[in-house]
Amino acid sequence: MKVIFTLILLFCFCFFTADADNSIIPDTPAGKKLSEMLSIIDTEDEARVLAFIRSFDPSFLEQFSEEEHRDVFRQLRERTGGLEIIEVANSEPHELSVIAKSKKSQKSLRVMIKTSTSDPFALTDIGIRPLDSAGGPKQQKTPFATLDVPATQKRLDELLSGLVPRGLNGAVLVAQNGQIIFHKGYGLANREARIPINEDTAFDVAAATKDFTHTAIFQLVASGKIKLQDPITKYFPNVPADKAGITIQQLLIHTAGFPAYSGPDDEVIAKEDFLKRIFSTTLLCEPGKKESYSNPGYSLLAAIIQNVSGLSFEQYLKANIFDPVGMAQTGYVLPKWKPGQIAHTYGEGKDRGSTLDFPHATDGPYWNLRGNGGTLSPLTDMFRFYEAAISGKLLPKDSELVIFRPDEELELAGSDGFHYFVYSRSPVDGITTIVATTDPAVKAPAVRSQIAKILKEQT
Repeated sequence: MKVIFTLILLFCFCFFTADADNSIIPDTPAGKKLSEMLSIIDTEDEARVLAFIRSFDPSFLEQFSEEEHRDVFRQLRERTGGLEIIEVANSEPHELSVIAKSKKSQKSLRVMIKTSTSDPFALTDIGIRPLDSAGGPKQQKTPFATLDVPATQKRLDELLSGLVPRGLNGAVLVAQNGQIIFHKGYGLANREARIPINEDTAFDVAAATKDFTHTAIFQLVASGKIKLQDPITKYFPNVPADKAGITIQQLLIHTAGFPAYSGPDDEVIAKEDFLKRIFSTTLLCEPGKKESYSNPGYSLLAAIIQNVSGLSFEQYLKANIFDPVGMAQTGYVLPKWKPGQIAHTYGEGKDRGSTLDFPHATDGPYWNLRGNGGTLSPLTDMFRFYEAAISGKLLPKDSELVIFRPDEELELAGSDGFHYFVYSRSPVDGITTIVATTDPAVKAPAVRSQIAKILKEQT
């Protein structure tokens, strides 16, 4: 599944006590771009920010609009107060990974930056992720500033209704302190049939599927059926020597070395053929050495879930995640969706259909997509899932396995370039925002940014 992975801002950083030293940034093309980015985060000069964004490699720049990229840097400046470098984790001429800390909160995070390999060495990717916060001190909770719900609903509806003529096609859900206060659809789920988007409309939630896979793996670990340090040779025969040491943990955190994609989402490829392909693929790096986002890594995790549980991937999710949480309308092929409930995706003037229109096996999508994307779900179901995952309800109470923590700020996003899904959560004000859009004329990240401004004004 193609995923827009520009800056997933998960501001849930653990405390780091080392002194920062930006002088340790290496004098490489990637290092120079990182230094430039640090100064851009610090500045409020919009012209400088815009010039920096316009220097991105075209393939990177076109993933989001200029305004969306600018909003990311605004958020970084507001939330971190700037970044200071603690240590260099991995350095190559055109790829750099460092540990940094927020000047505002003194919390630590990993920053990754990549450039093209030829002059002028344009930026091709930026990633900012929290370090594992296990064992770190918790953020202090602050009282929620209660929203004026009628006023907020009115402002949001005015905003979103005004975006419809510009191409908004999607739905928005806003909750505070666990209670949904706004949920409404805009545009059409099926333009030819004139079916409107409403609260029941199911969207492709893209990379959020990985959160289901991650949860399922942790459940199997908690039950003693697998271990995070198990090598994949325990679950698959004929693993080549260069991949024999890859562990489940490395698949989960994208350090196994597999490439981003194994083939088109809609390719008809059976499990065995997928395994042969991915095991014959040249690794991008030695397992465990560096992070490289990988969809096929999560398809391998889906295969492990099937091998260990004796169920299809979707059957396992239904029995152990969807049903316990009340997500009756979420899945690949098992839900009984109503006619017109699944949103079509649009782009380039074409009706691209829905993900359910892709070729499917009897038990779900084929293996380039299974486990890493393609799940269909209404926003209410996704709200239920993240509430349950954050509160720990999907794992044993004494489990130390944690994907999301109640005190962490989350910004999760996924897309195939046409449909977009964004989940946002702030523990400070108790506000959760979920946006799904199905036409790149107006993308979910941009919608969420405008919603955030309204919510900030209201609190």
